[in-house]
Amino acid sequence: MTRSTPRRHPTGLLADALTVVGLGVVVLALSQWAVVLAPAGSSVAAWWPAVGAGVAAAVLLPRRLPAVLLAVGLGILAGNWTGGRPVDLSAGYAVANTAEVAVTAALLRFRGRTVGLSRLADLPRLAAAVAAGAVVGGVLAGAAVAVLDGGDLLRTALVVVPSHAAAQTLALPIALAAREPRSPRRPLERALQVTVLALTVLVVFVVGIGPLPFLPLVAMVWAAVRLGVRTVALELLVAAVAASLLTAAGMGAFARAGAEVWPASQAQLLQVYVIAAAMTVLPVAVSVRQRDRVLATVRRSEQLFRGGFTDALLGMLLLRPELGADGSRLVVLEANREAEAMLAAGAGSLRGSQWCARFTPPDRDLLLAAVDDLLAGRAEGWRHEVSTGGGSPRWFEVALAVVRLGHDEPVVAVQMLDVSARREAEMQLAHMALFDELTGLPNRVLLRDRLEQSLVRGRRSGQHPALLFCDLDDFKQINDTDGHAAGDAVLAAVADRLRACVRAEDTVARLGGDEFVVLCPDTDEAGVRRVAERIVSAVTEPLDVTGRPARVRVSVGIVLAGADSTADTMMRDADTAMYAAKSAGKGRFVVFDDEHRTRAVRLVRVADDLRRALRAGELTLHVQPVVDIADGRVVAGETLLRWHHPDDGLRLPGDWLDVAEGAGLMPELGRWVLERSCRTARSWLDALGPDAPKVHVNVSARQLDRDEDLADTVLGVLARTGLPGDRLVLELTETGFEAGRGRLAAQLDRLRVAGVAVAVDDLGTGYSSLARLVDLPVDMVKIDRAFVDAMTRDPRSLAVVRSVVALGSAIGTEVVAEGVETAEQADLLRRLGCPTGQGWLWSPAQEADAFLDGLRQRAGLATSSG
Repeated sequence: MTRSTPRRHPTGLLADALTVVGLGVVVLALSQWAVVLAPAGSSVAAWWPAVGAGVAAAVLLPRRLPAVLLAVGLGILAGNWTGGRPVDLSAGYAVANTAEVAVTAALLRFRGRTVGLSRLADLPRLAAAVAAGAVVGGVLAGAAVAVLDGGDLLRTALVVVPSHAAAQTLALPIALAAREPRSPRRPLERALQVTVLALTVLVVFVVGIGPLPFLPLVAMVWAAVRLGVRTVALELLVAAVAASLLTAAGMGAFARAGAEVWPASQAQLLQVYVIAAAMTVLPVAVSVRQRDRVLATVRRSEQLFRGGFTDALLGMLLLRPELGADGSRLVVLEANREAEAMLAAGAGSLRGSQWCARFTPPDRDLLLAAVDDLLAGRAEGWRHEVSTGGGSPRWFEVALAVVRLGHDEPVVAVQMLDVSARREAEMQLAHMALFDELTGLPNRVLLRDRLEQSLVRGRRSGQHPALLFCDLDDFKQINDTDGHAAGDAVLAAVADRLRACVRAEDTVARLGGDEFVVLCPDTDEAGVRRVAERIVSAVTEPLDVTGRPARVRVSVGIVLAGADSTADTMMRDADTAMYAAKSAGKGRFVVFDDEHRTRAVRLVRVADDLRRALRAGELTLHVQPVVDIADGRVVAGETLLRWHHPDDGLRLPGDWLDVAEGAGLMPELGRWVLERSCRTARSWLDALGPDAPKVHVNVSARQLDRDEDLADTVLGVLARTGLPGDRLVLELTETGFEAGRGRLAAQLDRLRVAGVAVAVDDLGTGYSSLARLVDLPVDMVKIDRAFVDAMTRDPRSLAVVRSVVALGSAIGTEVVAEGVETAEQADLLRRLGCPTGQGWLWSPAQEADAFLDGLRQRAGLATSSG
């Protein structure tokens, strides 16, 4: 299979043809014109423009080099033949000229790169290419003369080589300069320079001043320095043509000098003149061009540097390290606008100043030490944050590096970034993480850290810290009656009073809510008691935060650190002592002792057991009936929680209910009891129908505090169990009801709308008068067992019972007497008009199944067992 030869595009063939014709005509014309350039009386041309045109075309049209060589050969052949030379000799000259152009063009594109006029290093290659081409052309022309015409090869070569070299020297710069950038636009200077050049040519070659034949070179050097390579190349050609024509006309120094020797010397003088002028002004023009290019690159680099330095968003400086009388210094050499703005300096005012002097002494020493490390080569770079100090310090992230330029002294380059806003944000975040937002006091995290540090220092010094746990008494009443804004104002005022009661080295912290802690890092029991007395007295003073006086009290628990105390044990023990102060009547302080420690151990153990009991199903419900005193009929049953401990047996609430409240288990226990009670009452309703008793469920004060949506909780349980609302009675203690009365009013109203009855349990044990019953949103009151037990022997207790029964009858509120144990008590209650009661006289609390069996027996139904 043969490979096909690629075909030339018609457009390319046409272009080649036009190149051959056009360039051939030009070469023919220049060959004939060369006779005109020959000096008077000489047949030797000063330079051969035809070969110059051929070389220029080869440079400008490298892709059409074959067409160019063909045009040169045909043009030279036609020129010599029409000039009267034989065809064979004309053909020899054509071959010589064509070879000369080919050699020069090949050497100019040596190794794929064309020689230009942009570097001085290109000029030797240019001269070598011209010389090689001229020698090849001269030798081949001499050989043609020797073979075809019997002439002297060497003599012919010596005539041809300088003539052709001069022609290439004039033509090639013009061709090569075509690829160079345009000359600078200086029209006035250009006109003046051309005028000077014309005058010098006229002076030398018209007037004929012998000693100054090279005077035009001055003007051309001027052009080389100021007007660029293109202008110089063109002026070389114009000057050479003018000199040749004027010399041929017998004018100028070269004409007279040649006439004195022999005419051929005029051509040689012109050739030397052309080559010398080109070798003089072209290197100057190229070096200037090269210098301008380098300077332009430097200017661009400097502009980039200046732009990056001056307009940078970072603060940037250049510093000179020096050693002064006061030690090492860093003197500002340069600073951009951003650095001046960062350091609050006016434009240029930083230059010459000591940069480090603007920072705090520790940071100043840090910077100088870093520069020493950089200069000694111990580090390559350095980055750190430094501060200006003062009342409003500014923080900067600084990066340092050493710049070494040759043998000059090293310079320190600085980049600065203002991080003051970030630092301030970090400080705010740290403050938010460690301080209470409302009062500005340290929070639990910071208190714990300071307490642990105090314990460590105490073990070293033998002086142990003390902790005071302060909890405001009945603070929820303020939030419920006056709103949370008033409560926040009270907390802030209490915080100020606590600060005033302690020493500067003490810490007052807020844990949250109405709980405060005071840490005294170094004191004894007598000292901490004095602090507690001041706190109780100061907090009790009336507060005016809502436009009217408000009184609050505080219960304080105190613990002094022991040898094995930890932050956790001290917080726990202080909290235990605080609850002991509340149990003792509030508004006082209690110092933690062994009894409290025993109670705390019991609290932890029993609380753990109680949590396990909830998961293990050890809790059950017992039910005590509420009966109609007149006929003994069971009208309701009060559910009571019991704990069947696997080791201790039955535990009554009195043994562990306080632990449940202290451990925060009452809300969970209360929901469990409510759910189980409603399911039990539903079983009564299913078994007995409309005659089934109601169910009474106790709601603790702690449960009221924690359950924000009591109504939703109760209504949800009723919906899940299917128990009608009118079958449920919620029993609230008088004190618990009063504590949450403002917040609970709307909740209880919703429940009463659903049919749920609300009872006040243990009436008379609180601080309310009987007249407050009118205001309470209740359906039932239960007389406390203490009054029932004493009424048969104490007239005052009897008066209380009589008043409650009479008031309940008058306002339509049901009354239940608790703790009825004797027939005498029941008979007296009957005579007083009390409708219902409960107590051991009728039945103790019993398991729910037994209670239902009793109801079945009274109703004449089969029991669950049979």
